[in-house]
Amino acid sequence: PPPRVPPELAGALADAAAGLAAESQRLRERLATQLQQRRAELVCGLEAYLTNEQARVCTLSTNYVARSATLPTSTAAIIAQDRLNSALSDGRNLCRLVSSVVFSRGGRPGERRMELAAGQSCRARWMDGNFYDATIHRVLGDGNVMVNWLRPRPVGVALGSETPPILTVSEVGGDDSLHRIVPEADIQLRSPDGRLDSDLARRLFDARSEEDLVCVDCGSGAEVEFASVSFGTYLCAACASLHRGLGLRSSYVKELSGGHGWTAQEMRCMELGGNAAFRACLRQYPAMEAMPWDERYASRFAECYRRKLDACCTGAQAPPTLAAEAAAAVAPRQREFLSAAEASELVRRVVNDFELATREVGVGAIDWT
Repeated sequence: PPPRVPPELAGALADAAAGLAAESQRLRERLATQLQQRRAELVCGLEAYLTNEQARVCTLSTNYVARSATLPTSTAAIIAQDRLNSALSDGRNLCRLVSSVVFSRGGRPGERRMELAAGQSCRARWMDGNFYDATIHRVLGDGNVMVNWLRPRPVGVALGSETPPILTVSEVGGDDSLHRIVPEADIQLRSPDGRLDSDLARRLFDARSEEDLVCVDCGSGAEVEFASVSFGTYLCAACASLHRGLGLRSSYVKELSGGHGWTAQEMRCMELGGNAAFRACLRQYPAMEAMPWDERYASRFAECYRRKLDACCTGAQAPPTLAAEAAAAVAPRQREFLSAAEASELVRRVVNDFELATREVGVGAIDWT
């Protein structure tokens, strides 16, 4: 028989294990909090850098065109082209590196993702932010995937009742030879029965409580098909438009779209948020309830609530309770906070903007595929 562990030793080991678990949890909270504090600084720095790089690429392109107009093989033209190619390559490599860091970790901590492989059917996010059908051509190993965008099915082809419909880039007027490299997090795989990862989001939205079926701002029950991921709340079309006017740094608005295009990170915000939670917090500050909606969402109360929801989603330390007299104060113009979901969306937009701007340069010196 196995040797018996003395009760004293067993108790000491249990205490040590509990102590290590508690210390590990505190360490995770500290690291998540530090990232939360620096997230806005890092993302805004990236945005400013890529904006400057766009301007530099345009300047180099103008110089290259001027140098090569008269004598394309001249030394000056070759140097101008090399400088342009170098700037394009550096910017593109940075975009890929950032995408691999930001988007390669979809889902919750410890969640196992379905492995990606060549030949799999999927939907992937294109330049316009929407998802379209594709197949995986190659997994690049740096957090990105090369895809082949599907073409519309030929007219007259008989389809079975179980054949899922497809959405194609070309049908919305897009060029499906572009934007073939996408982050892994922008891939939604189809299971063998044709279902997409977005089924999880659709089930979440279908199971909404009655309170989540009305707009959190105006109480309307019509067209509540939008959400503020920043607050984990549901909105009607009219209020969603007003939230979009506030900008991504104040309220990240996303259409429910039957679950298409939703990431695990965004769904987590909705799972832990909800209209009831937001209203319960709002009731603790009566002055905020009476405040016009635009002032409310520009206040310290709104920023604190976004921080609190982000902390719940990422494991960071929750912010201290906001004093009633401070709740109505206007949050800083230069936003000092971005939630994880907001930061991911801002990075996606910044990277896409750079890619679009550099493609329009028109110098076919670099193979982007």
